Amino acid sequence: MFLSEPYLLRMMYSIHSKDVGELDELANDTDEFVRTNVANNPCTSPITLERLSRDVDWYIRASVAGNPHALAVTLAKLAEDVCSDVRAAVARNVRTPRAILSILAKDADLQVRAEVAGNVKTAPETLCEMGKHGGVDIRCVVALNEATPVGVIVCLGMDWQSEVRGCAAMNPNVPHELLLELAQDEDDGVRTVSLEILGDDEA
Repeated sequence: MFLSEPYLLRMMYSIHSKDVGELDELANDTDEFVRTNVANNPCTSPITLERLSRDVDWYIRASVAGNPHALAVTLAKLAEDVCSDVRAAVARNVRTPRAILSILAKDADLQVRAEVAGNVKTAPETLCEMGKHGGVDIRCVVALNEATPVGVIVCLGMDWQSEVRGCAAMNPNVPHELLLELAQDEDDGVRTVSLEILGDDEA
């Protein structure tokens, strides 16, 4: 029924519909933008998302990977996708199981690892490992993650890279004592950020 509707109507339905049956039908649309909208729609059923996870277009698979209603088995399959953008979407999804995130933490692609480092559902031990052995970009993201254990934040607040120390200062769970130390940091940027945060806390 819906596949015979004019294009703009199909686009509207794919974005706004809350009907599982309608969305399942629209998942068969020949237009990739309609299918992408269905993959992004939070009302799309897990079964339909599983079917779309096999789509030839990577951005549709990436949309499925980012949908909070995708099944764990679907996310596990997409975590092995040849396209790094798809794997990054899995790593970004807060519904992705921790076991999958721990695997993606060792992905060859920097963006995938960064998404794991920034995911609040990533296991503390994974964040700890990434904070120790990740490159400067990864350590910065770990330092900003509010789920990062306080002990790791403290270690990153003493990192040799000023960018990492500055990010640790901006973590909402940074210990007050560490902020006081960072307010006297040798780096102007770290001092400025830390003093700004201390000023906001005292306001």
